[in-house]
Amino acid sequence: MAAGARSGVRTGMTVPDTLPNGSGLAAKLDAMERLSLDTVELPFYSLDLLVGVKRDALRCRRLLEACRNRPFGFTAHLPLAINFFTKGARAEWHFDAFRASLDLAVEAGAENAVIHTGMRKKGAPGDEASAYARQREMLARAGDEAMARGCYVCVENLFGWDGYETALAGKLAEELTAVAHPHVRATLDFSHAYIHCARHDADFIAEVTKLAPLARHAHVHDSFGRPDNGMYFYRPSEAVAFGAGDLHLCIGRGDLPWDKVLAACEFPPEAIFNIELDDRYFDDEAGGCVAAARALAARARQRG
Repeated sequence: MAAGARSGVRTGMTVPDTLPNGSGLAAKLDAMERLSLDTVELPFYSLDLLVGVKRDALRCRRLLEACRNRPFGFTAHLPLAINFFTKGARAEWHFDAFRASLDLAVEAGAENAVIHTGMRKKGAPGDEASAYARQREMLARAGDEAMARGCYVCVENLFGWDGYETALAGKLAEELTAVAHPHVRATLDFSHAYIHCARHDADFIAEVTKLAPLARHAHVHDSFGRPDNGMYFYRPSEAVAFGAGDLHLCIGRGDLPWDKVLAACEFPPEAIFNIELDDRYFDDEAGGCVAAARALAARARQRG
């Protein structure tokens, strides 16, 4: 399809949190069926699927049984702590966790396996350039593992916070382009980019436009693009009241400029817009958020 044509971008949603032992996962997937989604994202980061980088037999069996015979496809968000900036012996520890999680994701039927881009402490020993070089090497290895299993690794942009730094969306695009592996793509998290750009006084639209063509996967949720800047809130509801931080609101509840995003960005033909709605909103707002995400997907432009 030529650039600028209407796309067939699919719509997905992350499973709301369930008990770490996975005992409520089947019921949550039943609820997802009623939303008529194209794909569902499995939250490996909140399920006790691995113990010491080895499978927990009972919990993995529950996961796989819950995923069978569903009318939608799957993606999986692997553990959030996987960090390919890590060096030395710890780097292999992170890669082992990645590989074990990837195996399980593929067995569950996931086409995309999401991991976070690297985070590092500001002023930590070692050169920033070396951290990015390590990540490129690890991502190339990860891409080989994914290609052998017929799936994709999708690297998600984050936002920095006090004491930690990470790549802006445009920098992540440069790094993934340098890796140049056909099975290493991006997960473009629009709210993360919105907050990160505000923190660094960067051009949000320019940054997401760079990453979108690589974004086989996207996380769609809303916020106000306001870094919390170390503010302390007694309850999550207070952060919502201030409109601060990564709120995972229903699309349209924040002020993320979706019209400008869709006008500027072009996505791969296989892209998925996956909703990451905070669990507190699921019962009241899941249906409306799916409708809003479908409307965005219908307007999204596909790169030829």
